[in-house]
Amino acid sequence: MSTTEEIHSKVSALIYQGDYIEACLYETAAAFGIEPLTENEPTRSMLFIGAASLALKARRLDLARYIASNGLKGKPSAFHSRELSSLLFQANNPIHVTGGARIHQMQGDDLS
Repeated sequence: MSTTEEIHSKVSALIYQGDYIEACLYETAAAFGIEPLTENEPTRSMLFIGAASLALKARRLDLARYIASNGLKGKPSAFHSRELSSLLFQANNPIHVTGGARIHQMQGDDLS
């Protein structure tokens, strides 16, 4: 199993247990462990998106802002940049965060 698969498995288990903060911290550590280089995309930005989404789900707006802002400092694709910007907007405008974080579905060309 690759490191990315291990991270996904661990985070999924924590989410299943309802431990959004621990899942967020685990995914955040993984995201910060990847250098912000083009060749590390989309894995890096997807980890930041997942971590920021989990922070929003846990209503940790300060943490969501920090994670999304740092995700934007790398070299995310235009699509991932929009996703991170959207998460940053939600963290800065909590009235728009009603039922938790948005679910991010990515397909085909959206991943580039």
